[in-house]
Amino acid sequence: MSIYVYDQEKHLRQEREASWEKGKEEGMKLLNDLYSFLAKEGRTNDILRAVQDSEYRDKMLRDFLEE
Repeated sequence: MSIYVYDQEKHLRQEREASWEKGKEEGMKLLNDLYSFLAKEGRTNDILRAVQDSEYRDKMLRDFLEE
């Protein structure tokens, strides 16, 4: 008899949380890379607009990923 009890709900919740954190970290790195690129290019206005306008930010990210 095992002394451990498998809790599937807890396991799935932990897996979701870990995946969420990993995705969040990857997204933040991507944004940081985009903003660093724009800063090096002297495109401060694009950074400011991307921070305030999520549609513009998404467009900038798509453009950045295509390069």
